[in-house]
Order: sequence, then C-alpha cells, then structure tokens
Amino acid sequence: MTQAEWMDIAEAVDVAVPANHERGVLVELLLSAYDFPEAFRSRYDEKLRRYVIEFRYLDDEPSLAMRGDEHVVFLIGKYTKRLKALQLDVDALKVDRVDLAVKKEADDALGRLVSSEGKGRQNYEIARKLITDKWKDLVPGLGTLVHA
Repeated sequence: MTQAEWMDIAEAVDVAVPANHERGVLVELLLSAYDFPEAFRSRYDEKLRRYVIEFRYLDDEPSLAMRGDEHVVFLIGKYTKRLKALQLDVDALKVDRVDLAVKKEADDALGRLVSSEGKGRQNYEIARKLITDKWKDLVPGLGTLVHA
C-alpha cells in the first residue's frame, strides 16, 4: 500500500502562470525553481496512522503543521510557505474505497488552501495539479484497499 520511492517531476505537469497586460505592456511571471517541487511520493505512515503525500524541493527548511480540517494536516515551509506534505487520516474517513476518498480529500483540502493563502498560492496550485494529473502513479495499490 505504500509508495516509498520518490517520483521525479521534471516536466510531469505543465503549470502556466497567466500573463497580464498592464498599461499596454505584457507582464509574465516566472515561478522560481525553488518553489516548484522536484519530486513527490506517497505512503502510509504506520506511526502516524495517516496517508502522507510528500513534496521534495531543491532546498530544505523547517516545517510548520497546519490543520486543514478534521482529516487533513498540511506541513508548510516555515519561511517559504511551500507545501511539504499532506497528512490524511484515512481511518477517520470511514469509506468503502480509500483511493477515491484520499483523492477527494486531498483535492478539497488543497482547494481550500489555494483560496485562503496569499504567499505560496502558486505552489499549492502546482501540488493540486500534480496530485490530480499523476494520481494513478502516486498511489499504486491503494485502490485495492477497502476500509472496514
């Protein structure tokens, strides 16, 4: 049920930053390589009893835990506000298909985070798109798990 291997992202997802016209000038913003995760993975953490989706970046920093709701905890970079991990309480979800519940819970939680945060917003959008686009690669075998 675990995916312990890091998956390189490289160009796994296309995230376009919209260009704006301001006073007749085309303005395009580029996302820093430090804000774009270089790899991600998912696994069930037996100690925490949570399903964890982690993101790895070019540099590392301390994390702060931030509760998303009763089933989700975000680990956010202390200085950059980058999303470092999502921890999902699959036991508390009490559903028949854990794979669908985890995907929905992750997407809903990231949607709330995208709409509520200023700094880090583009990073959260990237994480949400990665989870959506690469779901089958991210959680192999999770679909066979049925919660009792």
